[in-house]
Amino acid sequence: MTRIAKTQGSTRELLGRMNPSAGILQPGMVLKYQKASTQRVIAGWRNISSTVIAQRYNGGGDPHYAKKLDHVLTLTRTQKALACAQ
Repeated sequence: MTRIAKTQGSTRELLGRMNPSAGILQPGMVLKYQKASTQRVIAGWRNISSTVIAQRYNGGGDPHYAKKLDHVLTLTRTQKALACAQ
């Protein structure tokens, strides 16, 4: 059933619901099927902080990078920095 569902763009669960009497498949059986919408699901999130971002993306080696990120985040949350200075 799983292989049939996959080739038809459906899921095994949907195929089973549409064909409750199809416990054991026999040659020549006709099954009802419907295309299923599949979605990717995020299974877990990593904790993220300015320190983690600084460790991963601070290519220049700035020792104050995490503090700068915290400062910008604080300004963004309080909406004090609405436009970038040129």
